[in-house]
Amino acid sequence: EPFTQEVDVPALLSQMHMTRQPLLSGGERLTFTHWNQKSLVSIIALMIVCTTVIVVCFWFIPKMGVAALVSLLPGILVLGGGCVLLDMFFWRSTIEIDHDELRCESGWLGFRRTLATRIQSEPTFASVLDFRKENGEWYRVELQATQMDQANENGASRTLVLINRLDGRAEADAIQGWLSQRCLDNTTGSVYSA
Repeated sequence: EPFTQEVDVPALLSQMHMTRQPLLSGGERLTFTHWNQKSLVSIIALMIVCTTVIVVCFWFIPKMGVAALVSLLPGILVLGGGCVLLDMFFWRSTIEIDHDELRCESGWLGFRRTLATRIQSEPTFASVLDFRKENGEWYRVELQATQMDQANENGASRTLVLINRLDGRAEADAIQGWLSQRCLDNTTGSVYSA
């Protein structure tokens, strides 16, 4: 008990840049992105510095092999920074909670997957280990539910990643509980705010 980590859910939701929009039918749409203004500025600055180092290496070092070797690490940093920027701009997760239905869309632009299910079929939000890093772990929250079939409303069980890059199990469990509570509150019509 003394070692359990307290999670400030409103601060965590703000950090994940969650936006909330009411739907005309009375439900709500939750949107999560990886957008981060401070990271954007830091990554662009790092990419400019690394690109400058690469240009200087090829301008002042006469041997191409040596210039390529010296500029290898800055080149890797530029490539990594570009991947992070693409992720920040193009990854999004949208959750629509509408009385008895839950519709989700998640992924990169052009490759987003969708999942629609009835809340009565008890969709499950699960905390899953995503990546083990040097000083901790990243978790993700997945939706495990039965996909509604338009013809007969029966479908196969599917899994969809809703939120990733959560720093530790405590954060993932807090978001998992919050999403479950949102579904319950929208189903019963009560108002819940985090």
